[in-house]
Amino acid sequence: MAPQPRPPARSRRPRPAPSPTAPRVIPLWQRFRRDRGAIARLPNAAAEAPPWLHTLQQAHRWSTLAALALGVAVGVAYAQSALVEQRWSRTYQRLQTLQRHERELQVNLAILKDQLARQAATPAAQMALPNPKNSVFLPPNNRRAFDDSGDRPNEATAPTARPPEPPAPLGY
Repeated sequence: MAPQPRPPARSRRPRPAPSPTAPRVIPLWQRFRRDRGAIARLPNAAAEAPPWLHTLQQAHRWSTLAALALGVAVGVAYAQSALVEQRWSRTYQRLQTLQRHERELQVNLAILKDQLARQAATPAAQMALPNPKNSVFLPPNNRRAFDDSGDRPNEATAPTARPPEPPAPLGY
């Protein structure tokens, strides 16, 4: 690829001479070159501001901090409410699942009871009504009833002076 020819150079116009009333503009690089080590101090704007402006600036600072704190508090409250809602939703779904399982178990129990009743009704099952002649009776236990800790009798379950009941069959 051949190099492209350069366009013709423009001729520079001569700069007009600065007017004596116009401020002289000194480029930055020349300014530092001339004043090597000398740093100009800026005027203290805080000392020259009126007191109401200081009060207004203080109020601005404190209101900014209060708004920030309020924003953080709102964020925390929202996060907590979202977390509580999520936990509640999970717990409610678990409750619904357990209730559904409970209903299924109740249905299965009813089916089993019905099947047992039908089997007992057939003569081939050889089931008979309970008869006191075929029952086994055990003598009552004379030990005192104790509470869960086992160190003193529990008044609620301890035997009282009631007349003895006739022995009841323990099973078929």
